[in-house]
Amino acid sequence: MNKSLSDQTIALAGVVQAATLVDNLARKGLIDGQELTTAVNSILNDSPNSVIDVFGGVPNLRVGLSGLRSVLEQNSTGVSRDVLRYAMSLLHLEAKLRKKPELMDKLDKLLARSKDQAVYFESNTHDAVIGSMGTAYSESISLLDFRIQVMGNPTLLQDERIASRIRTLLLFGIRSAVLWRQKGGRRWHFLLYRRRIQQMAKEIQTQGLH
Repeated sequence: MNKSLSDQTIALAGVVQAATLVDNLARKGLIDGQELTTAVNSILNDSPNSVIDVFGGVPNLRVGLSGLRSVLEQNSTGVSRDVLRYAMSLLHLEAKLRKKPELMDKLDKLLARSKDQAVYFESNTHDAVIGSMGTAYSESISLLDFRIQVMGNPTLLQDERIASRIRTLLLFGIRSAVLWRQKGGRRWHFLLYRRRIQQMAKEIQTQGLH
């Protein structure tokens, strides 16, 4: 298995998973507890042993790996336009954030507070921790000159608890996008390596990584 390509594929699956969960939450107000835990843990895990360790194992990326394979299908009929838009927007945001080191420093400091709260409440997914992460997104990523317009049920989107979770999922997506870039991922890979990435996603799902 090509380690470089497998690492990029895993990280990219994280981006697609974040986009999918944002869409589900915005439209239905629902998110699986383990999927939320995976997202939050990936943000708080700043010293992983491997790329897959960021996500806690292949099973935690089931949604993202399946979604990535669908995205790379010739017609992408298995993925909604909004999910695809969110995924590409997350990669775009990561590129913009990378050019703003002062904003990255601010985000790191804000997330340090979230880590402290997770320790205090003895839970990474306590509402206070999620709220803190939502604030971290608003006070850093939202200051960029590009924003992701989340579409969905207006009533749900106006619910601050839902809004904080959506912002946390977007942070999860950016975390994954940063990882993808660090492992050599580039946007033009979608054109040249489309089939290879799709096949790798299938292999990772089938074989699993430990």
